[in-house]
Amino acid sequence: MKQLILHIVLLGLLLFVVEGLPTPGVAATAPVPRQTVILDGVTLNVSFSFLATHTLHAADPGNSHQVAATFNSKNNESVSILAVPYGASPAGEHLPPAKAGDMANLMGASSHIWTSSGATATPTVPARLFGQDVFGTQYTWPPASTARGPNGVSTVLEWITDAGNRFWIVRAEGNIAAIVAGDVAGLTMASTTLSAPTTLGGGGSTGALHSSVIAGAQDLSVVAWSS
Repeated sequence: MKQLILHIVLLGLLLFVVEGLPTPGVAATAPVPRQTVILDGVTLNVSFSFLATHTLHAADPGNSHQVAATFNSKNNESVSILAVPYGASPAGEHLPPAKAGDMANLMGASSHIWTSSGATATPTVPARLFGQDVFGTQYTWPPASTARGPNGVSTVLEWITDAGNRFWIVRAEGNIAAIVAGDVAGLTMASTTLSAPTTLGGGGSTGALHSSVIAGAQDLSVVAWSS
């Protein structure tokens, strides 16, 4: 009987050790890089793969373009987050003002802008935005088309959600769909300060970016994706 108990104990220890060993041929999953940025008074914890080598920069409070973005001008890639408080329109864009319960209208208007310029719309993977799975849309312009998206790109991924009395528009742009999708792999956005009041008072300004922006960076209030 003692021998049987000993065998059971040894077998349990062996299973414990084996389960703790890494699976052959399977690499450990690297954590998705995360950065924190303050946009329209809301502190955002943002994660996606592009942040491993790039930094998010946000507009100053009160700037009419409440956008945080990171970009790679060499490869024409960018990821942007636009905050649109209720009652405001996305600055520089032909989109309706943000209204509570009216997100479908804004989404439809945004889709119409892309598709009317020749893009094909297809569903894309969901992003985890403020605790909800939000499905996005991929807009692709055919190679032979003379029409292009913002910054002359041929692919735009877009997610739109409603949280904290604001609409949030997240976009990833580039010329190769697979690379653009890879840039935003693991996309999540979370905040514990969504109740913060908007910084847009009298319509905002078109001032410069936050002082943390590196020298020589573009002013995000005038870049092509918001014109």
